[in-house]
Amino acid sequence: MVHSISRRLAEEMDKIAPGDLSRLEKVTNIQKALSEARKATADTRKAISDARLARTQLRTTRTQAWSALLVPLVSVITVLVTTVIQTQQLNESRRQTEAARIAAQEAGEDARWNALVGSIKNPDDFRTDTTLLARLRAFTESPRYRQPAVDIAKRAISEASTATLFRDLFDVAFPKVESPSIHSIAEISRRVGERHTAVQTQCEADSAGFEIPEAARLSYGFLCSNNVTDAKLAEIVRSTAIQEEFKKKRQLVSELYGISSFLGEKVPEYLRNRDKFSDTSSVNFSRAYIRNASFDSINFAGIDLSNVYIASSSLTGAKLVPVWREVPGLLTANWWDAETIDQDLLIELTRRTYPNWLPNLGYKDNYSIDRSAYYSRIAALCTSKRPQCQPKCLRIADDPPPTDPECKAPIVRTGADGQPKQEK
Repeated sequence: MVHSISRRLAEEMDKIAPGDLSRLEKVTNIQKALSEARKATADTRKAISDARLARTQLRTTRTQAWSALLVPLVSVITVLVTTVIQTQQLNESRRQTEAARIAAQEAGEDARWNALVGSIKNPDDFRTDTTLLARLRAFTESPRYRQPAVDIAKRAISEASTATLFRDLFDVAFPKVESPSIHSIAEISRRVGERHTAVQTQCEADSAGFEIPEAARLSYGFLCSNNVTDAKLAEIVRSTAIQEEFKKKRQLVSELYGISSFLGEKVPEYLRNRDKFSDTSSVNFSRAYIRNASFDSINFAGIDLSNVYIASSSLTGAKLVPVWREVPGLLTANWWDAETIDQDLLIELTRRTYPNWLPNLGYKDNYSIDRSAYYSRIAALCTSKRPQCQPKCLRIADDPPPTDPECKAPIVRTGADGQPKQEK
């Protein structure tokens, strides 16, 4: 625009003649327009420049504003990253420290275990070294050695020489009542029974040749029975050395009485737990020796009681239908007060362990039964109505054996081959 005005101005200037005032005025106006155009152009350029500067300043302000926001954020991120790294390093350090601590602890535990095992040569070591039991019990809290400690207690318990040691080892081996434990307890009871039979048999053999009081002859173990006092033993056995041998056996018999009484506390508890969980697995208590037990209302189905010895115990309300190949020795147990009973076993028991068959052996809690009540109980139990259940065939206390042929009829049982077999 300024260029075109300048060209027009030059053209008009060429046309001006001397004294031509109209053209001169026109030129003046054109020059004025040119000046205004130039001023407008300068203003426009300045405005454009100002706008560009404003945009630049706006970008700078925005950048500064974002920078003001990003700097703290970056700082926070930096701090977080640093914290995470430091935490990981700290955790790794702790892990390594804990691993080292556990390794040291396990090494110490291994050393203590090996020392303990090396100290146990036979079960009697638990009696002679009173620290062994405490050391063994400490391992029952160890995840690594709890089961081996329990296994050692189970192996040692059957050979415990005192009732106190037996109880302590039992607490280690069986810390709580569990149905599967009944099988281990049955095995231990059998071993106690075998030990009891062995020492009693040995005592009876050693008693041969001595004058034995009548009361002792009616008891198991003869001179080892509690019917013979130490003073009486000294009268019968003059040799001091032999007296000492008898005293050792008598002491063992006494301890086995205590052990069997402890089993009398525990076995019924485990059998009831077995019923509670409907455990129908067979359990072998054959040849076990148990005293002072309350087997009231217990179901003996599936329990092998072959040649078991149960003394001074109650069987009131029990379901006495056990497995048996040899007649259970229910020595002083009120089997006639059972709820039900195996019919063959019923006849066997009426012939063997009738009430007061041994007058010097008492029943649990001073139990007693008269003849009339005994006959009534046998009649109630004898669901097979066998002739051997008649009063004429029953004995009590010192009654003589029945002579009636019906009473002496053999019992017919089924053998392993499924065929009947005769047992007297």
